[in-house]
Amino acid sequence: MKTMLVRALAPTIAAVGLALAPAARAAEGVSCGHGNPAQILPLSVSTPLYGTATGYYTVPAGRPRALVVFSHGFEASPTRWFGAMQLISAKTRAITIALYNPGDVIVPGNPPTPANQGTRGWWVTEGAAAGIAAAQLFDRSRRSLARAEFVDYGVSMGGNTSGLMAAAGAKRSHGRPLFDYWFDIEGATNVIETYLEAKAVGATGNAYANDAWQAIQADAGGQSPDQNPQGYEGLDVVAHAPAIKASGIKGVVMVQGALDGLVPYDQTREMEAALAAVGVPTDLYTALTKQPGTNSGTTLDQYIPVPHDSPFAGHGSEGDLNHTVTGTGIALLARTLLGQIPPPACHREFLIDGTAGSLLNPGASPLIVPDPATTPDPPCPA
Repeated sequence: MKTMLVRALAPTIAAVGLALAPAARAAEGVSCGHGNPAQILPLSVSTPLYGTATGYYTVPAGRPRALVVFSHGFEASPTRWFGAMQLISAKTRAITIALYNPGDVIVPGNPPTPANQGTRGWWVTEGAAAGIAAAQLFDRSRRSLARAEFVDYGVSMGGNTSGLMAAAGAKRSHGRPLFDYWFDIEGATNVIETYLEAKAVGATGNAYANDAWQAIQADAGGQSPDQNPQGYEGLDVVAHAPAIKASGIKGVVMVQGALDGLVPYDQTREMEAALAAVGVPTDLYTALTKQPGTNSGTTLDQYIPVPHDSPFAGHGSEGDLNHTVTGTGIALLARTLLGQIPPPACHREFLIDGTAGSLLNPGASPLIVPDPATTPDPPCPA
């Protein structure tokens, strides 16, 4: 049975080294000074434990200022990141990367467009190794990234993947921590809770929930939490807050809807508390109502057996830039990389009221209260 402990990821990658597939070699040859942010390029990178990971990347026009690794959600795929990747590259001059988790089974959509493509599997350990390998590949091959900020960004199941990446203790070629910041957007950071909840909902005949708990169990070696508690602990990001602190992460930005109907909001609260306990700075954005004219995603009140249009901001897709939660996450990423919002320094909290503003015109009224650009963040006590 494969080893699940996240602490094994970074040393193994560092010790074995990375064998580059042809697409990865091609990625090394792209000039950072002549990129086209609208162009989605193929990427392939080898991991010593899980074989070759494939996916996509973008290169900004001009010298890159940052690198962002995006991790996809359950039954989603890296193709759903295309819009966000292009936007972030164009606005912030960041290289962006989105990969399939090794082990993902690709499911074509109907119609088979990139936005509709899905996957099968909960291969978060494999995805974490792939994301680390890709970030280290670009770090080694591009001197222009020496002073760039590296961001680890995940949505939903991608919060599990990206959280394991944040906890792995991986390093850059000059010895600095691989990632500066982690963006945890509606993340499934307590996988044991997710497993138990999915199994309970699956007992009612919910196919999505049954797919979820069976996929989690497959990534835990085919065993239940009772049979393999250590394996599940290895997957459980909330249990790895000390490792995230030790990895050198400077801060964590968290965004979730209070009435999220897929990943319970308490998981973000648990993750925030665990990070605060070990001294990792956090900014937590809690979404209440949705932006008018947008979809709610999945909300708790939608399980009420009375047809209605929920006014709340629930669980969104990573590909939905207009969703109040996922769209705000990307907007916060862009504003942070551009220096318009200070990164987390202690522990701040914000409310997102979708009825009070617009993602497309945030200056119209206070969408986020208080304003993260002007709210002081006192230093944390030692």
